[in-house]
Amino acid sequence: MDTTTAATQASVTVATIRTWCRRGAVAAAKVAGRWVIEAASLARRIALGTRKVKPVLPDLTQEFCDVVTDSAYAAADAGSTAGLKKLLADVKARNVTAVMGPIDPAQVSLDDSAWYQLERLVSFQLGCVRAERDDYM
Repeated sequence: MDTTTAATQASVTVATIRTWCRRGAVAAAKVAGRWVIEAASLARRIALGTRKVKPVLPDLTQEFCDVVTDSAYAAADAGSTAGLKKLLADVKARNVTAVMGPIDPAQVSLDDSAWYQLERLVSFQLGCVRAERDDYM
């Protein structure tokens, strides 16, 4: 088939087809100065272009740490031991979606030390709220 027909089938420009031919992306040969493209090869190349590419997910590690920190301080300021206990349980279980909502947990990459630091932060805030309540009683 010629470059115009190939371009129509592939929904690309004729220039793209010529580039594919030069680079060997499709099996083609020049005959009398014109490219002749093998139909099966073009079909394989078109199929390559229609494959779904898995999107690269953004790293939300810093945002996750910020949310945990902000949530811990907000719950402590409100005197919410229940909120702090839930947050502590979620951090201990490394339950990213419970804290951040429906995100891919692979978007948060913390090592054991970082998880422990978050646990300590929330535990400290919970201890402060409990101690404050004991002072008022």
